[in-house]
Amino acid sequence: MRFIKRTFISLIFLYYVWPFSIKILGDYGFFVIYNIVPVAYILRNRYVLFKMIKVGRVLKTFLVLMFLIILLIMFSLSSICINDGEYSYVLELGRIIQRIIVYSFLMIVVIKSSDRKCDWMNTFIKYYVISCCLYVLSTVIFLAFPELRETWTSIIYQSDHQIDMSQELWRQTRYGLKGFTNFGEVTICTIAVAFSNYMIHQDKHIFSRWNIMLYVLLLGCTFYGRSGLILSLMITVLFSVIFMSKLEVKRCFIHFLIIGICIGLIVNLANFDKRFFYLITWVSDPVVSFVESYNYGQISFGSSGDILLENMWFMPDAMTFILGDGYYVNSDGSYYMHTDAGILRHVLFGGMPVLISGYSIILYLCFNILKIERRDRGFKLMIIAIMAVLLIQEIKGIVYFFHIGLLLVLYIFSESSKYNYRQGD
Repeated sequence: MRFIKRTFISLIFLYYVWPFSIKILGDYGFFVIYNIVPVAYILRNRYVLFKMIKVGRVLKTFLVLMFLIILLIMFSLSSICINDGEYSYVLELGRIIQRIIVYSFLMIVVIKSSDRKCDWMNTFIKYYVISCCLYVLSTVIFLAFPELRETWTSIIYQSDHQIDMSQELWRQTRYGLKGFTNFGEVTICTIAVAFSNYMIHQDKHIFSRWNIMLYVLLLGCTFYGRSGLILSLMITVLFSVIFMSKLEVKRCFIHFLIIGICIGLIVNLANFDKRFFYLITWVSDPVVSFVESYNYGQISFGSSGDILLENMWFMPDAMTFILGDGYYVNSDGSYYMHTDAGILRHVLFGGMPVLISGYSIILYLCFNILKIERRDRGFKLMIIAIMAVLLIQEIKGIVYFFHIGLLLVLYIFSESSKYNYRQGD
């Protein structure tokens, strides 16, 4: 019975962390499942939410967070009015509220399904990591059974552009349950890597299920995005260095051994499967390009890196820098000024007020979590890693909209843990 309950909750997390739309249900069906169901569940269990909000300084933090979000929306609307711009950015801001609702829903699911003495924080992290691992395994299954991937493509909704990209041979390792999986999704995997490293260092065993989950997540980062893979490896190394001990040396040996075996398997697969040959070429391109260009006295980070630095990043004029242009996309649906660099897109739309107010939300939540007294330094390292991931990923694309709800839930659980600890004293 317990196994069935945990499986069901894992599937709930899988869907709401990695949402996808099924064609037969249509847009209204997706809206009901992803938006109405969480709201209805929260209203039905509002006493749980109210109880969590009343703990410690949660209510004050929540009110400040809402103020910052309203401020961001006001600056965005001001930029539109001043420049006679368009409203797509404001609609994107709706994702912040949407994800706060979704993660609040998942928080209540964890609380309702757990024992009173259960560590809700770790339980939430567990289900989040499991959902990410399940998603990576879906990619493995689709790689092993291409006909199943084609069937699934006909079932879920994707744009024509996403379908075209997922059909390209060199991008087929980037296909999962929600279809073509890209930059935004690798950020989710990278956050899960931070979670996994935290849980590994909570465990006194050399090898545990969390190690296995970490390797699955690293495989997912290899599939979906090089930036996420680099950040994930850096996080793993950082945890190992900071918690260096005899036990950690043994863990590092296991890390190197299993990662080496996985690399060897992928290299062997590349000999007779072009999908993995393209994967190796794609992943190694920044390193190979850097070494080759360095030998000639130049600097290159591969095709994607060069495009980002040379074409996606530029200095806007003074008025745009200060107030923005009020445009987020062009009339043809492409990104305004044809750049997908996250930081620059915020500036181009709303100038410094939108940039500062938006990033203040992330920094405010992270610093409030770090201020909470916890004896566990691994937890603080995990939060710093997540904050760094979000800010670094913003160099290439916009991601922070989607993770404010997650950080809010982590804050609520942290405050609750501190309160319960003091009550126990």
